[in-house]
Amino acid sequence: MKSESKSWQRFEGKLRSLKQYLQIMDLALKLSNKCCNEKKDEGITIGEVLGATIDSHRQLNNPNSLKEINRTFISVRKQLNEQAFVELHCLFSDYISHIVSEISHRTPTRLLDLLGKESDRTLGFAEIIKLGSYDNIIDEMARRIFRILENLRSTTEMMKKLIKITGIAIDTALLEEALIYVDVRHLIIHNDSVVDETFILKDKKKLIPLNRKKLALSYPSTNQATNTIYKLCKIIDEELIKKGLIPIRPQSYARQ
Repeated sequence: MKSESKSWQRFEGKLRSLKQYLQIMDLALKLSNKCCNEKKDEGITIGEVLGATIDSHRQLNNPNSLKEINRTFISVRKQLNEQAFVELHCLFSDYISHIVSEISHRTPTRLLDLLGKESDRTLGFAEIIKLGSYDNIIDEMARRIFRILENLRSTTEMMKKLIKITGIAIDTALLEEALIYVDVRHLIIHNDSVVDETFILKDKKKLIPLNRKKLALSYPSTNQATNTIYKLCKIIDEELIKKGLIPIRPQSYARQ
């Protein structure tokens, strides 16, 4: 039986789906782009080249000219890869949230130091009655712990705190590289894909391609990001299991 947690299996399944989606879309865009190039300047639209009608695919009612082909496919690839980075950040956060829950259920006092304020540590009688069971109380505690981690200044600070309090060993270079990829989501959502000086200084290895100061994401960089975050989460999982902080998922549920 593989040493994997329930949180890892959930994360791996979702990441595998994301990678499959990326790969299919990358190949589909290459084939579509090729078809359009082969029939450029024939007096038809991009939609018609790809077998669509004006009514069904109105946004493809553009002349199938070299200019419009380039503009359209560059825009679509940009959106595809940006959405993938946003989804990757969500999957990473979801994994961290679930391991916090697993740690809390396995060793309830291990993460209590993260609950700094008394209001975060306290449950009133009414709240306890509403939660109704020990497991629900632990779930609520884990939710509060993750909220505190999530509200730290950065994902880097969140990971440093989690690594310190659990005592797990994570390769510094891998952690730094993975967190650069995680931080891309913030630039996409909050900064119109424009990088700031903080990000440029952090990305010393130039992992993220840029066009001037804007993200220039492509399939290779997105694929590398998913592989790196996969490696980080796998090591986190293995380390937490090794320390007995999270349980191995029962064999009857584990992938063979």
